[in-house]
Amino acid sequence: MFKNVFSFSGRICRLEYILTGLIAGILSFLIMWFAIIGIATDISVAGGLGAGTIIGLILSIAAFIVTMWLTLASTIKRFHDTDKSGWMILTLIIPLVDCVFYLYLLFADGTVGLNRFGQNPKGRVPYMMQQPMNISVTVNNNQTEPK
Repeated sequence: MFKNVFSFSGRICRLEYILTGLIAGILSFLIMWFAIIGIATDISVAGGLGAGTIIGLILSIAAFIVTMWLTLASTIKRFHDTDKSGWMILTLIIPLVDCVFYLYLLFADGTVGLNRFGQNPKGRVPYMMQQPMNISVTVNNNQTEPK
């Protein structure tokens, strides 16, 4: 789990998708919160924009870029797990359609076994139906009448 989190290739399961979203959200929230506090403190103490404000803005922008990249990569890999193209991520910019696709990504089971994007992250293999076996049955029809 959590291999190549910034890569756009491969597949991830639902649990990893949910955990990646939670981690990205918490990380983004914390860094943005500290940046806002730093900017507010710097403005109130210095009476204007100072070094703390600039550092806070740079950290905020960096956190935004990292979390967006992480979110895009995990969403594309989740689409790959359901054997859909990563370009399906463009459907998430359409209002109301995005809700449907996010629910789909959260609840849809991935393709069992190998698909065009790689091996199943859960390690499951598809059920292989056995070929019918030829069975010879001999029926003995030599019945004798009771005496």
